[in-house]
Amino acid sequence: MKKKPLLTLIALAILTLIFSVGCDTNQSNNPIQTQTTTDTVAVTQPVAPKVTTPSSTTETQEPLSLRLMTFNLRFDTTSHPCMSTEVRGAHLMEIIKKYMPDSISFNEATNNWMNYLNEQMTELGYSHVSSGLSSVQTYPLPTGLDNRQQNPIFYQSAKYELLESDTFWLSETPELNGSVSWDSSCVRICTYAVLKNKESGAIYAHFGTHLDHISEEARQNSILVIESYIRATYKKYGEIGIVLSGDFNDTNQSTTYKSIISFMDDASTLAETKLVVGATANGYSPDQWEENYAGTKKPTVAASSPIDYIFLGKKTASVSVYTVVDDLFTFDYNGKTWTDHPISDHYGVFCKAIFTSPSQSITYDETRLPYRSTIVSSQTSPSSFEGLSVINDRFNISSSLFETKPIGNLFKNDDSVASIRVGGNKHGVWIITLTADALTEIKGISFTTGQSSPTTPHTLRIFISNNGTSWLQLGKVYAEDLAASTTYYISLASRVRTDQIKIIFSDCVNHTELTNLTVYGK
Repeated sequence: MKKKPLLTLIALAILTLIFSVGCDTNQSNNPIQTQTTTDTVAVTQPVAPKVTTPSSTTETQEPLSLRLMTFNLRFDTTSHPCMSTEVRGAHLMEIIKKYMPDSISFNEATNNWMNYLNEQMTELGYSHVSSGLSSVQTYPLPTGLDNRQQNPIFYQSAKYELLESDTFWLSETPELNGSVSWDSSCVRICTYAVLKNKESGAIYAHFGTHLDHISEEARQNSILVIESYIRATYKKYGEIGIVLSGDFNDTNQSTTYKSIISFMDDASTLAETKLVVGATANGYSPDQWEENYAGTKKPTVAASSPIDYIFLGKKTASVSVYTVVDDLFTFDYNGKTWTDHPISDHYGVFCKAIFTSPSQSITYDETRLPYRSTIVSSQTSPSSFEGLSVINDRFNISSSLFETKPIGNLFKNDDSVASIRVGGNKHGVWIITLTADALTEIKGISFTTGQSSPTTPHTLRIFISNNGTSWLQLGKVYAEDLAASTTYYISLASRVRTDQIKIIFSDCVNHTELTNLTVYGK
């Protein structure tokens, strides 16, 4: 009699085991499924990286696994009632619930959008930092004439602690509110959030931006500004992951893109699984979309290049899944059914990334750049370089910033100092432009830094152009801290013919000094 209960328990255990195995076979196979379900995309688990924070010693942490998104929302316009947040907002929330990113950067989030997102994203467990405004804001925000566009970063607040956030302007003086440079069509900004996983202590920084859609020069120089802030973040927090995302208004064949991937990796090129690839700008207009895609016709993502990207610190991350978020929705409005419409005139971008090797500094890949070069330092400035003469007299010189000591001093080669005033900004960009009357063959460039270390520029770029519009970078990116009272020589692997040279120093402070700028060639 006592054996029957025992047999019954054994039978129940066997049935329970069979049932649990059967449930496991019904788990979703969707690689973008939210974290509440089982992921089926295989990801190799890396060795746990070390994470250093400003307030703690280095310790071993768990790998930093992230679900990342970027989405240009298209500002809510009155050109069509279907473009209002009331119509599009609910569908956007469906996308957010589907992907549940750890953090997401938005573009063109007007105050109307921000009021909506603040309410709806908060209900989903997100907090945010906003572009150009204090992170502590009173909602609802003003609309109408004050309906500004922002680049907010939203993040899962239960999972991450916000360590730092800021917004800077994509200009020669990035700490100057509202500043514009390089013929940018409007004010452009970048917002970032430094986030710490509350369980593992792992840290990453998410930078979100929207580059100018008109000026190529503005796009290229904006990347130099963003890079200087990324470098400063590395220095402050030690081994961390870096994410840069947004609408870059340029294709993957552009000079801007090539400049970015010299120090960042495009998540799409790293991905093991690519669900949807191609263009992210879709040209959405409600009436035209309804006419072109009504009935059974289904729009597909164009095979052309995206302009919205997620970039990760170079050689620091792996990506299991990448996709263009091309979700479409059918909805009723004003007595009519609107079929298969997107949220915006952009599709979003999503990826699942693991920071396998968080870095302490920026890593560069010179092979991504069109011209090779080397840089050496010395205490002397010769009258010739690799058998080539000084050709300063072929060029006129100009400066992008207000001069405290004339820029022409740089060409005197007699230790006369040129310096600039940038209002004390930490990340000021000083562009020195050399222009010749005809194509000139150059082989090297040298300059001497000033005597004061605090006013020595940190980062050097050199670009050339034959038309004043498209610029090609000479050699690798130099992000070394340049020493004071030192002459630096940049030697090109081969001679280059050009009539315009831009020598760009970023991370300049007030009264940054240079002297003895010299161009060598034929």
